Formats: sequence, C-alpha cells, structure tokens
Amino acid sequence: VVALVVVLLLVSLMGGSGKGAAKKYANAMVKGDAKALMSVLHEDFVESFDDILEYGDYDDLEEMWEEAFESREDEDIEYKGYEITDVKKDYDRDDIEDVAEYLNDAYDIDEDSVKNVVRYTIKFEVEYDGDDETEKEKVFFVKIGSKWYYFGEDVGL
Repeated sequence: VVALVVVLLLVSLMGGSGKGAAKKYANAMVKGDAKALMSVLHEDFVESFDDILEYGDYDDLEEMWEEAFESREDEDIEYKGYEITDVKKDYDRDDIEDVAEYLNDAYDIDEDSVKNVVRYTIKFEVEYDGDDETEKEKVFFVKIGSKWYYFGEDVGL
C-alpha cells in the first residue's frame, strides 16, 4: 500500500502523461466552455494571442472562444462526445528540444522549462444540422514545468 501511494504521488508530481490535459481540452470543446479551455492554455501562449486579437474584433482569446462556441449553436452544430485514442506519439529528447526552441521563439516560453511533448488523436462526435459525423484532431500537449498545456496542431515538429 505504501509503495502504491509513493508511485501515485510521484506520477502526480511529475505531471502524468498529458492525458488529463487532453481530457480537459476535449471536455471544454464538447461543453463549449471557454473558461475551461483557457485553463489548459499556457499564459504566454494566451498573451501572444491576446496581443494579436486586440487589433481585431475580440478583446482577448477567451472572448474569441466564447463567440466561437456561441456560433456553433447558431449554426446547429453540437459536439456530443469524444474519444481520446490510446495511440499517442511520444517524442525523443531532440524533438523536445526542437519544440522548446519553437515555443521560445513563438511565445517566449523558457526553453529549459519544456519537459515533454505528446500528440493525441481526439475523435469528436459532432452533429451538424441533425447529421452525425466524427471529426479527428491530432493535437499536441506540452509539459512545461510540472503542468501539461494544449498547443493545438503545431509545435514546430
């Protein structure tokens, strides 16, 4: 029992595999919850987009997502569920260093803080105007420090 507790504690301290962040992201997409989606985004990533968006139609990234989720309702699009496939791609140390360099250049994220990268395929069950379809997304999650973050479909690999 003690050994199990120690293993669970180590896994939680090491930040797990990124699947928890993938579930948070997928749940936010299904629920159309911009605030929940923002919780899996790195603050430097958000700040970068906020700087760009201030010159457009939105005040910030969260507002953009809120409006995107509202427009789904207007267009009769409903995310019904998701499945995160067991297939993921783990990256080696050289790949992680490439991602760290990309994130530093793109979002000013400290290269030394990037610890790991994984890619998951998430299958969303989506209803478009009454028709059921499956949408696949191959998305990256990056461990920065001790926390996993969603970085979309491109991390410089």
